[in-house]
Amino acid sequence: MKMLAYGVSDTEYVIITAQPEFLQPAVIEMQSLCRELTVAEELAPGIALCAVPRLRELLRQAMEKTPIFVRHLAPAQAIVELSGAIEEDCARLALSLAALPEFAWLGPGQYFAVQARLVPSQAQQPARPLAYTSGQLNQKLAKVISEETGAIESIRKPQIVLSLALTAERGFVGISLAEENLSSWPGGERHFARLPEQISRSEMKLLEALEVFHLTLPSDGEALDLGAAPGGWTRLLLQAGLHVVAVDPAALAPALSG
Repeated sequence: MKMLAYGVSDTEYVIITAQPEFLQPAVIEMQSLCRELTVAEELAPGIALCAVPRLRELLRQAMEKTPIFVRHLAPAQAIVELSGAIEEDCARLALSLAALPEFAWLGPGQYFAVQARLVPSQAQQPARPLAYTSGQLNQKLAKVISEETGAIESIRKPQIVLSLALTAERGFVGISLAEENLSSWPGGERHFARLPEQISRSEMKLLEALEVFHLTLPSDGEALDLGAAPGGWTRLLLQAGLHVVAVDPAALAPALSG
């Protein structure tokens, strides 16, 4: 395990994630909070490793300012050489995480999540692909950490996040409070389960908006859904208990008839 040291020894690092086409505006956003921020390496499209003088201060400022283009932030406090084998890599990553000062945050009753992301190379074809998935690694590491610290794994609502960005050969690791990452989901990508009754993917957009902006639908009243077809939002509004007027020249899904 190596502490990151691309440049000056007291430099700290953060991984910025954005839509690939908006990575540059995302970096500029963060530079408006910290002029000294520089891109050390673009790990993959939309994912940049950046050098900063004061990591925690930057994370706090980002929490307060809520960037538009930045989807996710994660501290990169150490780098681990990967073998590609899950048992060996899990052991190396666990040791590197345990060596970080923030590992002391974990203790009995604390809710945490391990969030590993497999980062594709710029060429999209790593020379030595990893022989495991991010989910498999998350599960193994979470079990080890829970047994060691007494902390409780909570994938949906963690208090503390152990972030891992893994290329084919290197793992960048860090520990932060969930709110410091701007999103409690790896890379800021919120995933909703696809239900049998789901009408369209637009339902997920509404659910995510309600979650991000901390909104709750009323349990009664009327709602107007313009451009409603095929009816995903209409279904969710009805499910909440609202009377919905759905307007669209196209037909709604048969499940909404009657």
